[in-house]
Amino acid sequence: MARLVPVDIQQLELDIGVQRILYAGAPTENTMRTPIAWTVLFFSIALTISLPAQTRTLQDGVFTEEQARRGEAVHDGVCLECHEPDEFIGSFLQSWSGAPVSMLFDEVSALMPEDRPGTLRPQEYVDVLAYIFSLNGIPTGAEELGTDPEVLQNIIIEWEN
Repeated sequence: MARLVPVDIQQLELDIGVQRILYAGAPTENTMRTPIAWTVLFFSIALTISLPAQTRTLQDGVFTEEQARRGEAVHDGVCLECHEPDEFIGSFLQSWSGAPVSMLFDEVSALMPEDRPGTLRPQEYVDVLAYIFSLNGIPTGAEELGTDPEVLQNIIIEWEN
């Protein structure tokens, strides 16, 4: 079955814009001598270099086994009082399919634990998410899931049953 790959629309628009500048008609000698043409070309290249990383999905291995183990310890010490692990398998993660990890992180960190919302460290919340992902058979990777909101925004929860 064909797999859809997320497209970075900003990058695509930028690439098309640069191509229009560089390839729209054969540039004449005078075209590239104008300061505007060089300025546009310079900023287009600078923007391309400074754009955020490509969007990834959970299936790309965005957390480690060790991180999931730490998340399990946090779950057992804090979350287990109200939540059994099987609550997070299947339909829970499926309900977040298509959303960025940052949305799940924001909700969990704002609402949990129920009697003391927001009292865990950001890394503990991310570790618990890694544990939830591992419960659902999401593959691990070489790098830990961090707490940077921009990075979490660029990781999409992709449900695969």
